[in-house]
Amino acid sequence: MATGRVWNPGWLDENSQRNYPLAEGATRWDTSGTMQLPNDLLVDAVISVPYSTSLDITLFHIQSINVFAQGLTLTIGYNGTSFATITVDKTVFTPQTTYAFVGQAGDFQDVAGKITIGSLTNLSTATAGALVFTPAATRFETRVLRPNIRGVTSLAVQNGTELSNPISGPVILAAGQNIRLMMDETNNTIRIDALQTANLATACSCDEVTTLGQPITTINGVAPDNTGNINLVGSDCLTITASGQNALNLQDNCAKPCCGCSELDVIATDLASLGSQIKTMDAFSQRLSAMIMNLQTNVMTNRAGNPS
Repeated sequence: MATGRVWNPGWLDENSQRNYPLAEGATRWDTSGTMQLPNDLLVDAVISVPYSTSLDITLFHIQSINVFAQGLTLTIGYNGTSFATITVDKTVFTPQTTYAFVGQAGDFQDVAGKITIGSLTNLSTATAGALVFTPAATRFETRVLRPNIRGVTSLAVQNGTELSNPISGPVILAAGQNIRLMMDETNNTIRIDALQTANLATACSCDEVTTLGQPITTINGVAPDNTGNINLVGSDCLTITASGQNALNLQDNCAKPCCGCSELDVIATDLASLGSQIKTMDAFSQRLSAMIMNLQTNVMTNRAGNPS
């Protein structure tokens, strides 16, 4: 009886049954020992790392995986330090999807790569939360890491403590006022010459400032001394003192008020009380005037009724 065979299985399908792209000897267990990454979670990867004798490629690994209802976030690290993260949205995920990433920290900002996620089925059965791994447990296979000769990736301008955004791609150095740039292609050198009156660029707008008027030479016919000073002299009531930079304080000592706010408050209170008393006296005066007029009327009425 003939038996069925599977000829030339796909590369990613083969990887879903083994550690790759993790190293063959990697255990895939998290630090708590409660969860082992399924083989079909990661099925391929390629990572470009800067070529450096100080970097050990066996220390690149899966740093952590955060599992939640909508998917997961996978963090890539070097010897326990994370430098890149990818996010997998379960609602739109399809098997064997490839995700790109770039380094986001320090010496690893020029690291770039891609990781292919095979399936989330076996991982979704794990308890939601953070899974943390050691470099030995989830280190990448050596052939996954591709050396890249490190070069200039971007340029930035710094003025004091202010740093501009980095620019990349073709960069042009532009000469400013009285600056000349010379390219020496033989020595691969750019020379910057500072010139004084070469007029290599448009003149500054400050050269077109309106001419100032004539300076003050005398005050009421009084000219300054040989140092350019005109001295202001005070009197018994007027004191002239320096007040800060480029300022004079003129103080009238004779007209200074002798009463402060507290004394004026007492006077204002007394004046208000006096005003109220005046109104009361005015009311009494009007009543007294009415009574006198009434008395005069009664007296005159009595005389008219008793002529004797």
